[in-house]
Amino acid sequence: MKQMLVHVCCVPDLLAASKILANEDLKVYVYFYNPNIDDSNEYLLRKSQLKKIPLEYGFEEIQSLYDPNRYLTFVSENIAGMDRCQKCIYMRLEKTFETAAENGFLHVTTTLTASPRKEQEFIRRIGEAMAVRYRVAFDFYNFRSDNGISFGADLCRRFGIYRQTFCGCSFSKKESEELHILSQKNRFKELSEIVGELKAENLFRFNGSAEIRIPYDICLEDIKEDPMKILKSLRPKSIVINSSEAKEIGITKSGRINIGNWRAKFIVV
Repeated sequence: MKQMLVHVCCVPDLLAASKILANEDLKVYVYFYNPNIDDSNEYLLRKSQLKKIPLEYGFEEIQSLYDPNRYLTFVSENIAGMDRCQKCIYMRLEKTFETAAENGFLHVTTTLTASPRKEQEFIRRIGEAMAVRYRVAFDFYNFRSDNGISFGADLCRRFGIYRQTFCGCSFSKKESEELHILSQKNRFKELSEIVGELKAENLFRFNGSAEIRIPYDICLEDIKEDPMKILKSLRPKSIVINSSEAKEIGITKSGRINIGNWRAKFIVV
């Protein structure tokens, strides 16, 4: 059995990666090295999610140091051809390979390739360069393949795993907040175009709510113009709907349904 040190950027991505790793003849050691998370409370919250993974997964942790100053210093350096995010990836992979070499590991991989926002070819290139330097093999996996992201998201819900909304650093947090505001504006605009601005203001009270109950919170009459598009604009965590109303909009049973780029959760009662 091959022993592998797996750099873990976050537990949701580790669970996405587990779909592929489980089919390999591996003993997995996880290494949570992410000094880019410059808020210590956020760092501890993310790291603590490792303890929620059931023991049968067989992951063992190799401890790492938390040093956010290392990140700030590294990304401020001028490295030709690398932007801030690429320097961050480089720094984390470099430390992972260094740790692997010090602890006798012959194989390294990273869950960074599970993230849809990370450039896989850059990760591959840096991993292969580090493999030569440290004489530790870089095993590249596309953890996004075979619906890895959806698989990981389902496990997160099952195990109660915290799913962050930004990469980690203060820069990405600000960018995430700006994107969230823009998304809210675009969805309100989309809703207004369907039902009119006055009605949209009333419906948007339920924007992002944990649950919308039909017909108790919203009646089908309120969203008759285009029920599915309107619900997509509101993005509730779940929609609890009476069976008679569910049939009217083509929902026959409880479950998740794709509406464009949003996966809605319907609970038919």
